[in-house]
Amino acid sequence: MQKVNPDLGTEAFGNPMALVWAQLLYPFYGIQVTLVDTEDHGFTSLPVDRTATFVLMINSKHDNQRLEARKELKSLLQSLNISTPDLTNQPEQVEAATYVRLLQQHSWYGWLFTEKPDKLDLLKVDAERGVSKHHHKKFINHSFSPLNEQVDRDDAIKRDFIPESSWWYLKSLHPNPIQDFPNDLLLWKNADGEDRGDVTDINLLADSLGITNKKLLLAVFYQIKFEMADVLCFDQFYGKNTTNLPANIFKRDPKLKASLTGELIIHYKLNGFRPTVDQIYQAGIEGKLPNHSWNGKWMSD
Repeated sequence: MQKVNPDLGTEAFGNPMALVWAQLLYPFYGIQVTLVDTEDHGFTSLPVDRTATFVLMINSKHDNQRLEARKELKSLLQSLNISTPDLTNQPEQVEAATYVRLLQQHSWYGWLFTEKPDKLDLLKVDAERGVSKHHHKKFINHSFSPLNEQVDRDDAIKRDFIPESSWWYLKSLHPNPIQDFPNDLLLWKNADGEDRGDVTDINLLADSLGITNKKLLLAVFYQIKFEMADVLCFDQFYGKNTTNLPANIFKRDPKLKASLTGELIIHYKLNGFRPTVDQIYQAGIEGKLPNHSWNGKWMSD
């Protein structure tokens, strides 16, 4: 079950679309995708962009909703010729974040650690309307197919697009693009379901970011890997503040124990290693992480 920007109008789906941005959503680990109609409609002299936003509920508790969303995601990935690593052993939030990072690399806005693409692939988007069985609300399911055409990035969107919310530390980072990174970059587990450790990933990010201070490097790395700071978008959910967002992401809190990242740094300082990913994941399920992060539940202020 997906949502569409009501201002767009269904007629826009007859026109070529390009990917603008992809975002990780809470608390259900869904993916929000923003596309733009790349044709110049000449309705106004103002720099107006006709965008559509879809929510892919790939981890919905409702089987039909989850299966439909995964079918949509698969067609989108295939249309953009995106190959994915084996995500069988990853927690739901890690799987969703991986898809988001891959989509961002093919989007107008780009991903933090890659170059923005000069050209964007054009997509054909088909829409099927219906009414949900669970909430009795109208929805639109989408399927994507490649047009085997591209548009210059500068021509795809007429004004700067800025995500609704972003990591407060983002403006301080000026990374060099990672040209060749492992297929399993930032995953929590390897193909055998074991903790894959941090050595390869943290060295790549250290080189990219030029950070030599070990404590700062750990803080930035843990926020990216374990709190998904580079893909988070909303500090609110349906207009309400939540108490289950990873802490110290949208609003700076210098207290170490106020965030999962701080807890990991304390553990590392005391023991010389961090907790295992299984311990982190289980603590999230049990609501033991700071700010109830990663518990997969809706918790409001």
